[in-house]
Amino acid sequence: MSAVGTGGVLLRQEIGEQPAILAATIHELMEPARTAASVMRRSDTSLAVLVGRGSSANATQYGRYLLEVLTGLPVSIAAPSVVTMYGRVPNWKATALIAISQSGQGDVVEVARAARDAGSLTLAVTNDALSPLASTVELPLVTPAGIESSIPATKTYTSSLLALALLARALVDDPGHAGLGDEQLAALPAAAGGVLEQEPAIASAARRLADTGRCVVIGRGLNRSTAYEVALKIQETAYLLAQAQGATDFLHGPLAVVDDGFRVIALLAGGPTAPAVIEALRRARERGARSLVICDGREAASAARPLADDLIELETGLSEALSPIGLSIAGQLLALHLALARGLSPERPRALGKVTVTR
Repeated sequence: MSAVGTGGVLLRQEIGEQPAILAATIHELMEPARTAASVMRRSDTSLAVLVGRGSSANATQYGRYLLEVLTGLPVSIAAPSVVTMYGRVPNWKATALIAISQSGQGDVVEVARAARDAGSLTLAVTNDALSPLASTVELPLVTPAGIESSIPATKTYTSSLLALALLARALVDDPGHAGLGDEQLAALPAAAGGVLEQEPAIASAARRLADTGRCVVIGRGLNRSTAYEVALKIQETAYLLAQAQGATDFLHGPLAVVDDGFRVIALLAGGPTAPAVIEALRRARERGARSLVICDGREAASAARPLADDLIELETGLSEALSPIGLSIAGQLLALHLALARGLSPERPRALGKVTVTR
């Protein structure tokens, strides 16, 4: 299905490039990730600090869960304003700062420079080898996503996730057990292609969601970051007020806003966090919510089906560690078709530019 109407052809094209981009990322970044992991080990890194803005900030959430769950390395997410606004540089010795920015510009460059000067090992995940960020850090991981013309980040986001996954893979003793083995990575491009094949079902669900003015997007664990990214995509393309929530955080207050007809979008993969997402869905449904569930895996789908008004079952076969990539692509398609259903051009959102430079 092509994205037609008031726009979206370019954005749909870039979403469709992701299987090839993911394959290229595995090929090009496997060795640089191993090198970065080796340097981290030699430097006796005791803490990783991640920093990013926008979609890259959502990628830091994925990186945090991934590194802590798989490697045991403690991870902190830095607030750039501590450096750029307050002029304070934390004691980052014996740390590895990982700055994430698709453009390689903005205040994360200043944070990376401050961390390097303070004695931290500095890494970056970026799409531009010639960017200020890539030239600032010691270990740049440059993704091969190419030029991204649409304002919403798509291929640059998922290639950033994969770069972090390759770094985590290089830091663990048993990548297969971590869900990042050779066969699992080799299956990723085809799995992403399989998500694209679900576009007709996702577009149909988007049309049924288009009349709402607000919704909540929930996930947990490794896919908490996906909830935040999908909510961002919906807001910037379809102009809907979409609030992201961790599934358990949702029950600690935001559940009170749910009433008849309230819309919930749930992102669900297998693993230990799935029951919490199911419980959040159940509680929301008791209060009259209507739900769209995008899930990966038959077991997850079976649990979600009685609670879902719309169910998109991806069946990628990906491990939980890689599931945010497939679910993010599904979320990109959802945002695209939500915008089209509302008569909007999703690749050129109002008030936004491709690169937002802040301090």
